[in-house]
Amino acid sequence: MSAVTAARPVRGMLWVAWRQHRMMAAGVVAVLGGLALALFVHGLGMHADFVRLGLDRCGSPAGGRCQALEPFFDDQYGGALLYWPRLLLFLPMLIGMFAGAPLVARELESGTFRFAWTQGCGRLRWILVKLAAIAVVLTVAALGFSLVYAWWFEPAASFQGRLGNGTYEVSGLVFTARLVLGFALGVLLGVLIRRTIVAMAATLLGQLAISLPLALVLRPRIERPITTRLGPGHDPTGWTLHQWWVGPDGHRVGRATMSALANRLEVGGVEPYRWLAAHHYAQWETYQPDGRFWTFQLVESGCLVVLAGACAAAAVWWIVRKAT
Repeated sequence: MSAVTAARPVRGMLWVAWRQHRMMAAGVVAVLGGLALALFVHGLGMHADFVRLGLDRCGSPAGGRCQALEPFFDDQYGGALLYWPRLLLFLPMLIGMFAGAPLVARELESGTFRFAWTQGCGRLRWILVKLAAIAVVLTVAALGFSLVYAWWFEPAASFQGRLGNGTYEVSGLVFTARLVLGFALGVLLGVLIRRTIVAMAATLLGQLAISLPLALVLRPRIERPITTRLGPGHDPTGWTLHQWWVGPDGHRVGRATMSALANRLEVGGVEPYRWLAAHHYAQWETYQPDGRFWTFQLVESGCLVVLAGACAAAAVWWIVRKAT
């Protein structure tokens, strides 16, 4: 069989896949594109005010001039910078659920797969073309959105960092990797469950079961955290993992004890931190520096892509070997 002859079924399957799933693909592009446009419009004003206030020239975020100017910026944009990343971090899960679970489950549930498998394309080519075509659209759309988001968040990154807040999951490569994993997991569960709604619910739960351990267990341990004593010149952009107080005797002081002590000092009209420093209390923390952002992104997104590849391979194997 010539290369041209072999390519015809693939082109035909691409056309069929586009006809079947164009509304879903257009919906994903419309959602991500609309959100990216909203971020871009909002970001124009935020970037302009960042420059107007001189925050781009104030030096270190721990410096006095930066700390004096930051509240003016935070009053205007603090709400959006706090809540938008937290809302957007669920976006890959939802897109993965709606794009992946119905891809094969709907055809298995309705029985239309039998017709597709008798048209000369074969099971393997059928599932590979579907997976590849939709995965490419999702990957390109997700990468484009994460680039716009990273630009939007750039002014705040100089003060807040990018590791210890919801922006880590939305910018960089992790956003795209999480979306691709959700898609591949949805396809696999759709193949196994064969019920679209049930597969969608299982996909959402499966993504949570994977993402939470990665974020809570793996991410803080990608590199050994740094332990330091808090004081003047402390870098506020790091991702704080733990904080604690050490008393004059060199032993840790419980949080409840410190809160009670601070309350008594405030009632007595004494500034707590000044008094604590004068009486040799010290605050310590372990943290991950913001400079490790891309190392963390590469490691975590690599794990997510490997899991996505395993899910896709399992779905292909099941379709080829087991599905009837």
